[in-house]
Amino acid sequence: MLQLYYQSIINELIKLKNSYLLTIMVLSSVFIPAIYFVHYIVDHKRLLPDITGNHWDKFFFGQLTMTPTLITFFVVLIATFTVQIEHRSEGFKQLFSLPIPKSMVYNGKLFIAALVIFITYLFFLVFVLLSGYAISLVFPEYGFLSYRPNLIFMVKVLFSSYLTTLGILAIQYFISYKTKNFIVPIGIGIVMIILGLILFKSPRFAPFMPYAYNISNFVNLDLKNPSLISWFTNYSVYSIIVFIGISIFGSRNITKSNVI
Repeated sequence: MLQLYYQSIINELIKLKNSYLLTIMVLSSVFIPAIYFVHYIVDHKRLLPDITGNHWDKFFFGQLTMTPTLITFFVVLIATFTVQIEHRSEGFKQLFSLPIPKSMVYNGKLFIAALVIFITYLFFLVFVLLSGYAISLVFPEYGFLSYRPNLIFMVKVLFSSYLTTLGILAIQYFISYKTKNFIVPIGIGIVMIILGLILFKSPRFAPFMPYAYNISNFVNLDLKNPSLISWFTNYSVYSIIVFIGISIFGSRNITKSNVI
């Protein structure tokens, strides 16, 4: 049974590789670093006089401020896209015909979506570093080649950010699974993102709004003291709880339901 399950996971990865998803991941992760690359090259006369010491942290911070809302919307798209592939190809019927529990199929696909988002975060980090080094090849005065980036700090921030997306992923994945209409989960996701933008500053409501976790997490990070930032933040823990809870609920729901 486990061999069949692992084989189905491998088949899913191959399926995603042959789809447009890899292109979407690369374009999404390179978008902000590319903007900053152009900005630093074109606006060098204004920026260079203010460059002192190690500029990596400020360079990284600047790009982070653009990510929270974009990341949340990206998660909504990935959750919907990965499930819609199966809806369009009737793939769930084939997967449920395998001699493995439906819950394993459901969670396996969810694992793939979580892996896709994790890899996209890695791509983003790589492109941030590459854009900094590429900028210094044109204008060495920026000093990106003279100083080392604080990789541990960068990874900590991105890891906690990634964890805050898991709750949204589980919710959007379940909604996408329950409907073959592509517009429904996207529409719900957009509405919830807007609500998240309204409620993220509220300490009373933000913990109960998974769509606000990413931006709330970013706002509450003490970026002036990188050493104080931990791998797990309050909002990342909330997100993990939501992820586990919705995953269990979804697995039980799928076990009791008929094949699509």
